[in-house]
Amino acid sequence: DASAAEIARVLKPRLWLLSYDEVRSGGGCRDCLRRGDMAHIYAEFVKKSMKIVRRHVPYAEFMIWNDMVDPFYMVDTGENAGLYSSMNGVWDLLPDDLGIGYWTYRTKEKGMPYFSGQKRPLLVCAYYDEKVLKHSLEWA
Repeated sequence: DASAAEIARVLKPRLWLLSYDEVRSGGGCRDCLRRGDMAHIYAEFVKKSMKIVRRHVPYAEFMIWNDMVDPFYMVDTGENAGLYSSMNGVWDLLPDDLGIGYWTYRTKEKGMPYFSGQKRPLLVCAYYDEKVLKHSLEWA
């Protein structure tokens, strides 16, 4: 809460990126097991963060990287092998006004229409770590 208050005071941002990304382990402690599966735990913390920020910036808008919440990317395969329970269904538990920063090239044909069909704000984020610009040019 104090960090959000200070960021709001100093920077006054309208758009906030919730960087709940690369969660590759978790859900196995006693507290997590009591809360439910990782999809519910993850969504709970996203909602909590949005609520904290909105105490200081009521008009705040939010985005999150797609890879943790994309039904075509974050499925129960090797992508989340360190989790103790499923992330499946997390995409249905997120607030409707949470925007998606979409960067996963290999799932864009299915994932981008899925999120835009939910009327979510969508930002195309060409992947920054390529050795060649072929995919970035295709994004453009």
